[in-house]
Amino acid sequence: MIKQSIILTGNKGYALTFVLFINILIISSVFVLLEVIYFYNLRQIKALKKTRLDMACYSAVQISMADTTYISKQADTLMCDSIKVYVYNRQFGLLREIITSAFNGSDSSSYKCIIGSKLIPPFNNAVTITHPNAQVTIAGATNIIGNMELTSKGITKGNIFGIRNYNGNYIEGNIITDENLQARFFNDSLITSIFNYNNVPGADSLLLSNTIIDNNFISRNLPNQNYVVKGNLILGDSLYSNYLNFINFTVEGKTTFSKSCFTDLNLTIKSDSIIVIGNNCHIENALLISKSGIICDNSSFKNTQLIARDSVIISSSFSGYPSVIVNTVNTSNLKELNSHITLINSIVNGTIIQNNSIVGQVNNKSKITIDKQSKVQGIIYSDNNVELSGKLYGSIYTYNFYYYSQPGEYINWLVDVNINREKLDAWFLLPEGFKSKNNYEIISEKWLY
Repeated sequence: MIKQSIILTGNKGYALTFVLFINILIISSVFVLLEVIYFYNLRQIKALKKTRLDMACYSAVQISMADTTYISKQADTLMCDSIKVYVYNRQFGLLREIITSAFNGSDSSSYKCIIGSKLIPPFNNAVTITHPNAQVTIAGATNIIGNMELTSKGITKGNIFGIRNYNGNYIEGNIITDENLQARFFNDSLITSIFNYNNVPGADSLLLSNTIIDNNFISRNLPNQNYVVKGNLILGDSLYSNYLNFINFTVEGKTTFSKSCFTDLNLTIKSDSIIVIGNNCHIENALLISKSGIICDNSSFKNTQLIARDSVIISSSFSGYPSVIVNTVNTSNLKELNSHITLINSIVNGTIIQNNSIVGQVNNKSKITIDKQSKVQGIIYSDNNVELSGKLYGSIYTYNFYYYSQPGEYINWLVDVNINREKLDAWFLLPEGFKSKNNYEIISEKWLY
C-alpha cells in the first residue's frame, strides 16, 4: 500500500506539469494571435493611408483638368481630402503632362498622366475639305462611312484611265455644305514656340561635344538635366529611367538612334540637323524635334512625338497611341514648300498634322502621303494637301485632297479613298493646338489598331 501511495503522488505531479504546459501554450498562442492581429492592422492602416494618398493625387489631376486656371500654372498645391498635393504641369510638345505627388510621414504617392482634349466638330465628320468652292470628284472604289463637310455642293463622279469605275454609293452619311469653313483649324503658335530654341547653354545646362548615350552615361549623370551637344548625338543600348525623371538634349549636329535601341526615358531632343532612327528601335515617352527631317525604318513607338520642318518619313513601323507626327511649313522658306509626311507600310495610332504658315499658296507642294499598305487610326489634319491611299479609321480635315496619275495632278479627286469615321476608338483625344475648347480627359492607352 505504501508503494502504491508513492505511485499516485507521482501521477499528480505529472498532471500538474501537463496542465501548466497547456496553459503556457494557450497563453503563448493568444499573444502570437494578438501580435499577428496588431501587425495586420498596422499593415492595413498603412495600406489605407497609401490609398488615401493615391486617391488625393488622382483627385488633384481631376481638379486641374476641370479648371484651366490650374492648367496655366506650371506648379501649384491643392488640398484634397485634407492632404496637400503638389501639382506640376508640363507642356510636352503637343501633349500636356500632369504630375502630382503627396506625402504623409514615411508614406508617399505620385501620379503621372498625359491629358488630351475631347473631339469636337468638325472631327465628328469623316471628311472635311476647306478649299473655297471646292469641286469634289469621286472616282474608283471610294468608300466613306461618316459625314462629309464641304464649302460647295459640287460633287461629281469621274473616271481616270486605269482606275476601275465604281457605280455604287460612295458614302454612308450626310453631305454638309458650309461656304465659311475655316481654312485653318490649328493654331501654329505652339509649333512656333517649340522651334524657338537655341543651342546656347543655360545656367542649368551642361555642355558636351560628340556624345554617345548609354546606361553608363545615365548612371553617371543627375536626373532632370539639360544638355547642349556641340556635335552629334548617338543613342544606343537599352536606356531605362524612373518615369518621373526627364532628360533634355539640344543638338547642333545629327542625332542617331542605333540599331535595336530601346528607350523609355522621358526624353526631349531638339536637333538642328536630321534625326535618324535605326532598324528595330523601340522608343517610348520621347519628344523628337528636328529643324531638318526625321527618318525612321522598321521601328516602333509609344507616346512619341516626331516634329520636323523639312520632312518626316516613316516606313515599316508601328506607332502606338498617343502618337503625334508633325511637319510644319514656313512659306518664307522656299525649301519647305516641298516638305512632307510620308507613311510607307506603317501603322499610326494618333494625330498627323501638316501645319502651313500660309494656306492656299499655288506653288506649295507640301503634303501628307499615306501609301496603300499603311493604316491610320486617329486624325489627319493638313493646311495644304493629303494623298490618301491607305485606310483611315477616323477623321480627315484638309485644304485639298491630292492624287497623281501620269501625266497630271488631280486636286480634290477622291480616288480609291477608304475612310471609316465609326471605327475611331471612343477613347481618342486630341493633342494641344487645335482651336477647340479644352475639355480635358486623361489619355487612356487601352486600345491599339
